[in-house]
Amino acid sequence: MSEESDESPRVNRRTVIKGGIAVGGALWAAPVVQALSVTKASAATASGGGGGSSPPPPGPPPTPSGGSGISYVILVLDNGGQVVTMKVQTDGSVSCPAQASNDAGSDTLYANYLSANRWSPSTSKSCPALPVTSTSGGHTLSVNLDSHTKMLGFMVHDGSFHGGTKPPTGSQVRFCADTTLPSGAYTGYPTGWSVPSGPSGLGATVTFVKP
Repeated sequence: MSEESDESPRVNRRTVIKGGIAVGGALWAAPVVQALSVTKASAATASGGGGGSSPPPPGPPPTPSGGSGISYVILVLDNGGQVVTMKVQTDGSVSCPAQASNDAGSDTLYANYLSANRWSPSTSKSCPALPVTSTSGGHTLSVNLDSHTKMLGFMVHDGSFHGGTKPPTGSQVRFCADTTLPSGAYTGYPTGWSVPSGPSGLGATVTFVKP
């Protein structure tokens, strides 16, 4: 009678990895490790940005505290003994004879302003060659008068003089102090405005500042 060995066959590690072995009546298999490939698209999806639109570009820089620059200024000048009206805008452009806009009755008040002061402006389209300086996004406007030119008066036009969608008649313009104002003209400027205090002498620099 042959003697049976009571030792179970040995199972090495390679056998276990390759397949399964029975342990306690159940089949045990080595865990399978599966590699995961992550693409750019799936990474973007996981992070919440997949398939969506790109972030919007940054907005425009903030405007100055008073919004846009001065709308325009009309200067009434004595140029070598001749009355000239010159419209000055913040891009440095000028036009003669000046024409006021018709919003809120601005053009009517301007015409009445000329009449009230007995000014008869030249109809020539040729403006005096006067340097215009516009700074701070049009919030500061300066005109250098020459030795033959002085300012008799002015009208400033700006929407900030009266807010709202339907400003009252005449509320968009202001006139030079120490001159005769037309009937219905508004007086005073909002806080922070700076304008010439009255008519100027020859060769002066006249400056208008909007806050």
